[in-house]
Amino acid sequence: MNGDRIVVKTKGESPYNTSDMPANYDYGDHFAGLLEYMIKEGMTVQPLPEVKIRRDLDEAEDFFGKTAYYNPTDKEVVLYAAGRHPKDVTRSFAHEMVHHMQNLEGRLGNRGTTDTTADKELAALEEEAYLKGNMIFRKWEDSQKNKNKKYWKFINYCILIYLKKFKQYILYEIELNKYDEFYIFENVDKIRLLLNNL
Repeated sequence: MNGDRIVVKTKGESPYNTSDMPANYDYGDHFAGLLEYMIKEGMTVQPLPEVKIRRDLDEAEDFFGKTAYYNPTDKEVVLYAAGRHPKDVTRSFAHEMVHHMQNLEGRLGNRGTTDTTADKELAALEEEAYLKGNMIFRKWEDSQKNKNKKYWKFINYCILIYLKKFKQYILYEIELNKYDEFYIFENVDKIRLLLNNL
C-alpha cells in the first residue's frame, strides 16, 4: 500500500480471451482517473488501499460468487475480473472505494457478518456504497465523455477556421481562372457554391 499512488496487482490469468474482456486488461489509467475524480469531489480515500485483481474461474462460474470485497484490516480492495467487462470491474472498484472511505472515517467498524438482512448498520453502509459508488462512477464517466466532446469540438473549430482561410484562396484562384491547376475539381461552380456555404 502506498498513500499517494495505487498499485494494481493481478493474480492468475483470465480463462477468457474475448474482445469485450481482454485477458490482461490494464485498469491502471481508469482507476487513477476515477480516484482523481473522487478526491476532487471531496471523498476521503487517502491513504489509498492496495488493489488486487483476481481472475478466479470458480467465482466467475458461481452466480453468487464474489465480484469484489474490501478488507478493512489490510486496507485492501480485491476485484474479481474473470468473465466481466472492464467497465463492470471498475464500477465494483468504485463501490469498494466507498467502503475504504467508510473505513478511513471510522464508520465501517468490525462486522460479525456480511449478511445485510442480519445487520441494519451494515445494510445502511452497503446502501451508501451502492448509491455513492455507482453515482461517482457515472459522474466520472460522464466527465470523461464530455472532455472528449470538448476536445473534438475544438478540433472541428480549428478545421473550420482552416477551411475558411483555404476557401478564400480557392475562390481567388477560381476568379483568376487558374482553376485548371485544381484538377481534382470536376465542377468549379459546385465547388464555389460549397465554399460559399462555409
